[in-house]
Amino acid sequence: MSKKTILSIVLCCVLLTGCKSDSSEAQAAGSPSGSGVAGVFGGSSATREEPLQNVRDNNAKMTEDEVNQYLQYYFMVKRPAENAEASKAWLEKMEKKSGVKKTESGLLYKVTAAGDAAAMPKDPRD
Repeated sequence: MSKKTILSIVLCCVLLTGCKSDSSEAQAAGSPSGSGVAGVFGGSSATREEPLQNVRDNNAKMTEDEVNQYLQYYFMVKRPAENAEASKAWLEKMEKKSGVKKTESGLLYKVTAAGDAAAMPKDPRD
């Protein structure tokens, strides 16, 4: 894969997820300045167009190793942590809804219509 293609992929990931100027992200991307997207792609104010123009001009500031390091951090550390937080919040919200029960294992369920306990199954596999 060419450097330009890899940089384009990283740029799309950064732009689509709204990368913040967080020092851990900047360090993962290989930016010693800790200046987030601006430090990685050059310039003091990295607008959405500036990094794209740097890629078009073959003036991107990240090496292939830095791109790989950032992608690994993003998909193996950052996104899973965000997903875990969102999942936990969603489960807590669902658990508070009316009629929702929780098993010992943590499974949440809601009985929408109780069946007839006296009814015999027609098939022995039921």
